[in-house]
Amino acid sequence: MSDDDDRPVGFLGRLRSATPIAWVLIIGLVGVTASGATLLVILLGS
Repeated sequence: MSDDDDRPVGFLGRLRSATPIAWVLIIGLVGVTASGATLLVILLGS
């Protein structure tokens, strides 16, 4: 047990205890957002 355990769980603490399914969803969401932003930049830039 580390000293971090008695601190209130913040956003990073929740991320660390997230299930693999949650990680897949988070990474997928980030990927979709990044590709969407890239597409927008390409379309608007050309």
